Amino acid sequence: MKKAIVATTILILVSSIIAASFVVLNPLASSKGSIDQCYVGVAFCGNTTAEAKLLIDRVKDYTNLFIMQSGPVSWNETATNEVCNYAVASGLNIIVYFGDLNPRVLTQKHLEWRTAWVTTAKERWGNKFLGVFYYDEPGGTWLDINWTAISNFLLDLALHPIPPTTPQNNYSLTACKGTEA
Repeated sequence: MKKAIVATTILILVSSIIAASFVVLNPLASSKGSIDQCYVGVAFCGNTTAEAKLLIDRVKDYTNLFIMQSGPVSWNETATNEVCNYAVASGLNIIVYFGDLNPRVLTQKHLEWRTAWVTTAKERWGNKFLGVFYYDEPGGTWLDINWTAISNFLLDLALHPIPPTTPQNNYSLTACKGTEA
């Protein structure tokens, strides 16, 4: 009697799992044809066009996206065009990282050409140009910052405090339980 109950329970459990898998997986199988283009690629952060072309040659057979995130290459319009032309000719879609496109910043850094470049990029590379990676995420600034220099500055400031310039700055901080900090 116990064996029959166990066998029946197992049969019901296996049948339920099989039925549930058909219900869950069948809609996914039928929607494969409707999935839009998916982009998988690499971000280039090197320093020269030769390095960019080498990376493109290494990944072009199994990726469809090249993100040019190189400062030195993207500061030069000719180098930017050379890398983008090479990537598109290799069958890759492109995204270019330009950082801040604020006109004041572009003028200050002598990068005014970027505004016109963005305008003509779509005409030049068509649907292979997916856009500009504008600025970085706000947290990226904190990840990229030179924390060693900041901590050295703060340590130096703690060891050699700036003396107060006026009598109004003569105050102390109070720590826990009324002790002086």
